[in-house]
Amino acid sequence: MSNLEKEKILEILKKHYKGTTTPTEEEFLNAYFKIFEHNSDYTSELNVEEENKLNVRLKNKINQAIDQNEGNYSSTAKKLNIIWPAIAATLVFITFITFYSNRKATYNKPNSIGSTAAFNIPPGGNKAVLTLANGSKIFLTDADNGEISNKSGVKIIKTRDGELVYEITGKVETDTKALNTIETPRGGQYRINLPDGTKVWLNAESSLKFPITFESTGDRLVELTGEAYFEVAHNKNQPFIVKTSKQELEVLGTTFNINTYENESSTTTTLLEGSVKITHDKQVRVIKKGQQAKVKDEIKVGPAQEDAIAWKNGIISFTNADIKTIMRQVSRWYDINVNYEGEIPTRLFTGEVSRQANLSELIGILETSKIRFKFDNKTITVMP
Repeated sequence: MSNLEKEKILEILKKHYKGTTTPTEEEFLNAYFKIFEHNSDYTSELNVEEENKLNVRLKNKINQAIDQNEGNYSSTAKKLNIIWPAIAATLVFITFITFYSNRKATYNKPNSIGSTAAFNIPPGGNKAVLTLANGSKIFLTDADNGEISNKSGVKIIKTRDGELVYEITGKVETDTKALNTIETPRGGQYRINLPDGTKVWLNAESSLKFPITFESTGDRLVELTGEAYFEVAHNKNQPFIVKTSKQELEVLGTTFNINTYENESSTTTTLLEGSVKITHDKQVRVIKKGQQAKVKDEIKVGPAQEDAIAWKNGIISFTNADIKTIMRQVSRWYDINVNYEGEIPTRLFTGEVSRQANLSELIGILETSKIRFKFDNKTITVMP
């Protein structure tokens, strides 16, 4: 969406808040409130009364977003960009949640083959395995909170809220090249504080290899598979390097997300703060705050997409995504297998759902687009 489109919508919302919109502008708002911007199949099933109720609830939520930002209105691009995300986020969130609430009865009679209960799969949680340099494994899901290891000058602590913390307690009496590995399964996630103070959030089906100390190394090198969000502790004398199968990223200290799943079409790096240097083969690019780099055959840089880090904030988010892109997220987080049968309609979805929701809620949303699902023994088959 261009800045002009954002400005137009914002101006109409301001007028709606003041009660000065024209009938044409109200009609524009009502059209914009439609649940799926790219797919309006469901609207034929709503009667006038249901649609009016839906629009009223959406307007109330948008009014709340405007109330929270009252006094910040400005035509300048800077302030527009501050206000718009709050309103846009409200629109997207409420479109899903309101639609789910108004169509709950429909979900009890799903298009799926099988009952809704069959899809009542709980979400993932804090699950991981830590492999120490000597090969011993610690299953963090089952381990008690508190100190789980204290050897050779390195203490490892598991906190009650699902975080692993490394502390250097003295002279490290082991090979600094020896690596520890933390791995999350499908349906798992975990946080870790590395020995240098860097914080890492691991998404499902991911792994991170790292030395138990960076004290005597020329750089701070870690190896990533899957997806992780990094808040790198600044150290001008030791660059922090993240190595993946397709690229090498180097920073001194900043915040970024890397998605490098093998079943995605490219490795995507999204930068939130500072700048990073990305190397792929002989190509080198520097990306800055608000940019995103995609690496496949070459490095391509563009504006960052907000949904790239939604998972870290507990949200399954997608923007103009096809069903296969969405189901890859679903497969990893809910620990299920996904098959496809027949010719699946080419439709794009935009929206978000809490990662704490049961799978049935997300399936119910997708079913409104006339896509059917069959569940059998932790395998979902998607059908037209």
